[in-house]
Amino acid sequence: MDYNRSGGKLLAKGSKSCVLLPSIPCSYGEKVSKTKVSKITYGKNAKESLEHEKSLNSMINSIKGYNKWALTFETFCKPVSYSKLEKYDPKGMKDCLKGESREMKEQFNKNSQMMIGEYGGITLEKYFTDHFLNVSEKNLEKEFLKFMNMMKPVFLGLVEMGKNKIVHKDIKYNNIVVHKGSFKYIDFGLSSHLKNKHEFKRRAQREFSTSRLYTWYPVEYLFNYQNNHELEQELRNLNTRDVRSGIDLLSEIHLMFNRDYQYIINDAVIKIKNKNVNEDEMLSKIDIYSVGILLPSLFLTKSNINYPYQKSKMIDEFYQLFEKMSEPYYVNRISAEESYQSLLFLLKKHYKKRSKRKSSRKSNKRSK
Repeated sequence: MDYNRSGGKLLAKGSKSCVLLPSIPCSYGEKVSKTKVSKITYGKNAKESLEHEKSLNSMINSIKGYNKWALTFETFCKPVSYSKLEKYDPKGMKDCLKGESREMKEQFNKNSQMMIGEYGGITLEKYFTDHFLNVSEKNLEKEFLKFMNMMKPVFLGLVEMGKNKIVHKDIKYNNIVVHKGSFKYIDFGLSSHLKNKHEFKRRAQREFSTSRLYTWYPVEYLFNYQNNHELEQELRNLNTRDVRSGIDLLSEIHLMFNRDYQYIINDAVIKIKNKNVNEDEMLSKIDIYSVGILLPSLFLTKSNINYPYQKSKMIDEFYQLFEKMSEPYYVNRISAEESYQSLLFLLKKHYKKRSKRKSSRKSNKRSK
């Protein structure tokens, strides 16, 4: 495909940002690359947003071996003018600015900023639906074990970010992509160093102010920065079933592990009101929780087999790991290192079993 003529496509869209493939040139003339993406931010806070994300990417890039588990942006610049952007990527830009006011489009040239980085590939969600949407029971174990093997960099990333006191803070299946046969993290725009408590507080309060329970955060974090009146109101709403969206999925995930989500919420409120929370430890374990519920949530919402652990003793052992990672209270949640070592142990154990079964079948064929 000649991208210079026909343009690429819009991969993702934020409130004032869009990600385009292939990359768009910088104003100083960098070439279009089919293997890279551009994230363009616009609006009055575009420059501030760019500087923030630039510092976060630098923070990740400073970790030795980060490219084993993360894809970050490499180039930060001003994009070419809007009229030239339309020539490079007419469809992508049209989709990006769809619904924006004429004034915003006119201000685009003045405010827009851009980041360029390597294209990772399809998201974890897309890979999952391709392989598990209608998976047969015969292929379930094989596909599951392959998936968990591809997850090794994700677990390694938990360890490395933890060592450096960094929390990704936005781990979900669209912020993990397939890259060179494994899953890797992308989009560190919400990431924070543990010393920046105000960033964690601001994020939690913003999510609390919505009408949903954010799937990827433990409720102890979502509620930790609210006052007693707000927490009491939350309990009253829960008891009258005037509940937030997303609670049904979270209830079902925790029910797999014999947990009552209403009790979890009540218990979190009591601990927060009694100031029985170690903030540093609680914040440092947010990402572990997020990874722990990735697979259970995907199987519940995007697979014909909602409860795969019922079909396989092997998968049940991995679900026991997810159970430890998704503990609602951080004190009971295992560490990143324990999660990673448990994953490696299970992979080694079950690949060895599969190898023995294959050898046994070959021996039986020869004996016949």
